[in-house]
Amino acid sequence: MKKPKNMRILSDIRLKGSKIELIVPLILLLVLNLIAIINLECCIISFLVFPVIIAACYIWFAKKHSRTNIFLALSVISCIYIVFIFEFTLPLLELLPQENFIFVTFIFLTVYFFYKTYNQSALNKLGTSEPSKETFDSSTVTLISPEDEDLIESDDQDSDLPNVRNSCSSCKKYIPARTFHCNICKSCIIGRDHHNYFFNCCIGRFNHKYFLLGCLSCIFTLLLFANLALTSICHPFAIFQLFGIMFLLPDDCSEVFNDIEISLCFVAAIYALEMALVLLFVIIQQLVLISKGTTSTEYCFKKEKSLNRYSCFRNWKNFCYI
Repeated sequence: MKKPKNMRILSDIRLKGSKIELIVPLILLLVLNLIAIINLECCIISFLVFPVIIAACYIWFAKKHSRTNIFLALSVISCIYIVFIFEFTLPLLELLPQENFIFVTFIFLTVYFFYKTYNQSALNKLGTSEPSKETFDSSTVTLISPEDEDLIESDDQDSDLPNVRNSCSSCKKYIPARTFHCNICKSCIIGRDHHNYFFNCCIGRFNHKYFLLGCLSCIFTLLLFANLALTSICHPFAIFQLFGIMFLLPDDCSEVFNDIEISLCFVAAIYALEMALVLLFVIIQQLVLISKGTTSTEYCFKKEKSLNRYSCFRNWKNFCYI
């Protein structure tokens, strides 16, 4: 049976939109590199403008509550870009086998943790529904499926009001404590921290740990890449030696723009440092919130009320499900 004409048109529009979302980050990253490799001034301008563009797009999509694959595509393309520069440019500059092994190992760890972050996100959802524009009526609230009943009862003790169940006005159902509706996922998310556009999913109870581990692993990978790249193309100096491996820091990078291959490595290293800086901010925020026993969503909605009912150790124990 053929699809109605309107459905075919809608499918074509979505397909074209998906292709555009994949092409835009690729073009943006390509233009960034072409401008940045010209000279130091262009490099500085590029890496000042780039985060502003990304932040503006992120805020725009967040305000519209729209789903998009642009940031997910940017993450994947950035990963491929870093690995390509490392494997096909830096080996020509005589990297040690141990350094290559450590870098590849952490690349796999980062990919694994972020894959689990995306893969486990479905477990956070209580159900999918379209946002309701009607006023919530408690008489129309229905219980969630029986398989989620145990989860509700186990979380009722964390509710702000004792012996009173929370309810969602959009899904019109009872929900566990610390569960919030996501207007982008169109679903109630258990332990919702935030909707992450770079994974196109919500960070919640069942993937929060993987997200945190992935960010930590990614920061180490980016810093390692930046250090190996800069110490290979700049004049390095040794700081100490451990297990036969000499740890170096870059000293003089004044001649990096004289050769296009070296300038590409330099730009990739700066890009890695910029991403690591953003992730470091995310990690610090996450560590503070977890230590206080709260999430980003709870902090935004209830920042006038102290949510830190337990000690820092107890909060981390709860976070790790110990």
